Amino acid sequence: MFILQLGINMLTLVKDLGMQFTKNSKTKYRHGIFTCSKCGNDIKMITQNAKRNTYCSSCSRTTHGMSNTQAYNSWQGMITRTINPNAEKYEMYKDRKPPEKWMTFDGFWSDMKDSYIAGYTIERVDNDKPYSKSNCTWANAYTQAQNKTNRSVNSSSGYYGVQKNYLQYEAKIQANGVKHYLGLFKTAEEAAIARDNFIIENGTAHPLNFSQRTG
Repeated sequence: MFILQLGINMLTLVKDLGMQFTKNSKTKYRHGIFTCSKCGNDIKMITQNAKRNTYCSSCSRTTHGMSNTQAYNSWQGMITRTINPNAEKYEMYKDRKPPEKWMTFDGFWSDMKDSYIAGYTIERVDNDKPYSKSNCTWANAYTQAQNKTNRSVNSSSGYYGVQKNYLQYEAKIQANGVKHYLGLFKTAEEAAIARDNFIIENGTAHPLNFSQRTG
């Protein structure tokens, strides 16, 4: 059985009908009978069109009225990069797939609409974990850029959130859109411990330099 797939949803070809004329057209197109993975119904459609759809036309109709919004585009981008092998960043995101409920916008929106901020996009709190209600928030472009910095090991120190400042080491962290300066320390390890202590004491989801508080 040949499967045409986009994302996690599928239109499955159950019978190839060959080249046929379409209604009110003098051009022949290859047709087939496809099974919709959502409703289970068999649908006759042009094979080329099936490549661009995940459901039959009835199931594809949305009721949320948000198809052209920033929130919908953010959800669609999340699905594409985690599910579609042809997506540019698929290899980076394939192990970060959201739960089954989030494979439809309605399911995603039911979890995230109450915290939505207009113009913001979906962001994982812990970059090492999949997309989920407990691990996602809404963030603007600036916060997302800062979060990426928070998750990057500094080359001058070898630790998250620690950079060399002349003969000392500076510890800082960005949390909830606010920059926190944690001080200057004699060693990179002391600065890294100070940052870890801030994370533990404030319950943020930033990566720790050490597995547990060390001082």
